[in-house]
Order: sequence, then C-alpha cells, then structure tokens
Amino acid sequence: MFAPLDAQRPGQAPAWLVALEDVSAEYRRIRHESSVQFAGQLVSSVLLLTPLVLLISHLFGRMTRTAQAVPLLGQHAFEEARALLQPRARPVFADEIDRLDRAAVSLSLRLQRLESEARRHAGQLQEALRRVSSERDFNQSLLDTAQVVILTLDGAGHGAAQRARRGAAVSGSGRLQVRQRHQRPPDRRRLCCA
Repeated sequence: MFAPLDAQRPGQAPAWLVALEDVSAEYRRIRHESSVQFAGQLVSSVLLLTPLVLLISHLFGRMTRTAQAVPLLGQHAFEEARALLQPRARPVFADEIDRLDRAAVSLSLRLQRLESEARRHAGQLQEALRRVSSERDFNQSLLDTAQVVILTLDGAGHGAAQRARRGAAVSGSGRLQVRQRHQRPPDRRRLCCA
C-alpha cells in the first residue's frame, strides 16, 4: 500500500509510505484451490462425456455397418449383407437404425427370393424354347420329307395351311388356297382345298 507522508510542495518530490504484506500463502492457497477445481471439472467432464462418446461411437458403428451392407444388396450378395447387418433381436429402445436394419434384412430376403424365382422362370423359358425349337425342327423335317398338307383352323374358321415342298412340286402350285363356302361355323366338309 502506498500513502503520501506530507503535502506536496512545488518543486519537491513527495515522500511516500510503503507498506508490504506477505500474501504468498494466500496466493498458493488460491492457486491450489484453482488447480483442484480445474482437475475436478476435468474429471467430471470426462466422466460425463465418456458414456456419450461410447453411445455415439456404437451408433455410428451400427450405421456404418448398415451403410456397408446396403450396396451388397445391389451386388446380389444377400447372405453377406445379412451377416453384416446383424439386427438386434429384442432391443429395449428400438431406434431408426434398428428399423433400417430390419427393413434391409427383409429386403435382402425378398430380393433373394425374387432372384431365385427369376432364375427358375428363365430356366423354364429356356427349356420351353428348346422343346418348341425341337418340335419346330421335327415338324419342318416331316413337312420336307412327306407329301402332306397341314391345315390349321381357329374357332372363327380362319385357317392357315402349310404343305411340304414336295407337295408344291406335285400340285404344280407354289401356293395353297383355302376357301370357305358358308358363313356358318366351319367343319371339314365345308372346306375344300385347291
């Protein structure tokens, strides 16, 4: 503390009384209390933030697995996608990630079933195409070797005729003509071939 000793005279420097007090103990006590308070706040912050960080990292881990599994559905790796998703069986609190995982698993099962059905249908179509081609080739070979005319009629009496190449040579005509005599439903007696 500084205090002037007497009144200041012109041209003279004033005299001051200086009183000193040792506050180093108080300074050390305040500094120690501040350090303890800072350490306590740091420890409490770590203790409060650790569960939050663990929860968020767990959620981000689940979200990352889901994000990695969804492209596998487009690559037809359904089993791998389901193994990566691993939806929780009975979560206490179901969140959006649980719903997304269940939807992705359901989608993978449906896509896998549709893909297997599409493969089965494609196989059936290939087999049917092979049989029809075989029958067509057989019928064509019959027409090419036999002297026959095949007449096909629908329910309205419209007909289409095929005949063997030899039949065209025998009849002398390159074309087979089919005529209907009456407007009533056709039967074999009412058709004649020329």
